[in-house]
Amino acid sequence: EVIPKFMQVIESAKGEYKWPEKCPSCGTELIFDGVRLKCENSDECPAQRSGFILNWMKAVEIEDISEKRLDQMIQMGLVESVIDLYKIEVGDFLKLPSTKDKMAEKLHKNIQASKTVPLAKFLNGLGIEGAGLRTWEKLIDHFQTLEAIQAVTEEQLVEVDGFAEKSASQIVEGLKDRKQIIKGLLKVGVKPIVQKAKFAPGEGPLAGKQFVITGALSMPRETIEKLIREAGGKASSAVSKNTSVLVTNEGDSNSSKMKKAKELGIPVWTEEALLQVLSEG
Repeated sequence: EVIPKFMQVIESAKGEYKWPEKCPSCGTELIFDGVRLKCENSDECPAQRSGFILNWMKAVEIEDISEKRLDQMIQMGLVESVIDLYKIEVGDFLKLPSTKDKMAEKLHKNIQASKTVPLAKFLNGLGIEGAGLRTWEKLIDHFQTLEAIQAVTEEQLVEVDGFAEKSASQIVEGLKDRKQIIKGLLKVGVKPIVQKAKFAPGEGPLAGKQFVITGALSMPRETIEKLIREAGGKASSAVSKNTSVLVTNEGDSNSSKMKKAKELGIPVWTEEALLQVLSEG
């Protein structure tokens, strides 16, 4: 648990700040959503279009196409959307500045290799607000398939542990907005796959148990939570009467989670103890 310490108060500067009124990329009037200024011209704004493609390439791990190279591809009309990436031939890359045969073949191969992609990375590449890779992994655990996730409702999402109404709304709306992109990606041969779990639902060494993690571990928390889910358990963010085990390497911690676990008589495991159970399973 990290508790911030306030060092000093910095007064705001006098005078009035003038907010930009138009998007510097496409000239569309900007909208303030209560948190930030946004350009809502997502379909036509060059900066947003480029950013969307870059996010997709990062998510599905397409290598060697830098932002500069992508800009060249867009300027030459080779790419307008992520779908176009999968239509490019080796010869098209040769039209780019300083791109020879070997590099053109490598770029084409890298793109084609990304056609078979884990469903969580596929969904993460869609850039839907309110959802990251961990979010999609959690939803796949519950809903299993792309079709089921596309059909999910806000009511179903808020029933999943850790989902607030706002993020549920963003995900449902985002999936609707990306419907044509998803359809187009599938049409050009992109195949999102669901990696088979080691254990069947309801089975595994941690089946029926709900875990909460607190404090620093030797591995990222997301990795530990994934191991728990793969072994049949559930990972939650808050200690409650439904919690089976609290995992921490800080047995003397005074964190709120530790205090709650002690009050409820919940067993406390170290990371090593958890990994031992997993290895035996």
